[in-house]
Amino acid sequence: MKRTVKLLVLSFCFALFVVGNVSADAILGCPKGISQGTIWPMITFSSIDGTKKWNSVSEKMVGITNGAGIQGKSVKIVGLRLGYGVMDHLQVGLKLDYAIAFLKKKTKSGKILSYTGNNLSDLWLGAQYIFLDLSDKGAFDYLKFSVGAGYGFSLSDDSNSVLSGVSTGADQAKAGFLTHGGIKGAKKGEYLFEFAGHILYHYKGIAATVSGYSRSGQDLPDTLDYMFGIEKSLFNYFELKLGTSGWIGMKKDPLLKDSAGNTLIGYSHSIMIGTAFLFSGEEYDKRKLMLKVLIPYSARAMVGADFKLMGVLSYTF
Repeated sequence: MKRTVKLLVLSFCFALFVVGNVSADAILGCPKGISQGTIWPMITFSSIDGTKKWNSVSEKMVGITNGAGIQGKSVKIVGLRLGYGVMDHLQVGLKLDYAIAFLKKKTKSGKILSYTGNNLSDLWLGAQYIFLDLSDKGAFDYLKFSVGAGYGFSLSDDSNSVLSGVSTGADQAKAGFLTHGGIKGAKKGEYLFEFAGHILYHYKGIAATVSGYSRSGQDLPDTLDYMFGIEKSLFNYFELKLGTSGWIGMKKDPLLKDSAGNTLIGYSHSIMIGTAFLFSGEEYDKRKLMLKVLIPYSARAMVGADFKLMGVLSYTF
């Protein structure tokens, strides 16, 4: 019991330490796991419209139309993921993303340049293994810890796709730890609440070499991506979700500078609010329609937004 409590407390504190989305990583799969032989198709959607950008003079995020540089940015991504349970503790997945993007920027001379693109952006291959599975231990109905990794192949490195924001033209990779657990309720088989989280190192790769692209040929700054949150089932068919998510740069970004010209490390932290409808009741928690809104509360990034909208439609066979 003491060992179980220590593991939970350590994982919880570490997630909050890096400044604490309530769901599994859409690339690696759910850390709660899926049964052997289960096929798990999923459609994901995300939408973000840039409203702010970093200003090196004032050293803060300002309105995106302020001064030269980026004047507008919008990215919408539709993903199709197919997961499979190789074993009860091992799952693999394949995810294909299609992006629609728009970017407008103003040069120092005042000229306005606009780019619009839509294309297949990335193909991700991922796997996740549950290395610790504890059931009915003290206050926990279940407690699982996983390791996962994924590699993303860039499918768009042409100039229009890169300049519009469809893709950076770089291959990417993610790897790290995930957790999922449930706190016992008053009745047997009932959860007081469940929790989920992950901490992943995100290798961003080397951007495509494209004329006019500010990151052309650069080694893109890697990030530490995190999420932690709780979820509560209501009436057997609904879930409410509350959590925190974001990323922290692992090295200085050449494009992020202070007023003295020094390069800075980027970051973005958000509060997440969401809900889900379970098609077949909570015993089939992968058969759901989920909507989430991420609201940034602290950021230092080239482009930021007032909110990010995310949706997931999934089922199991």
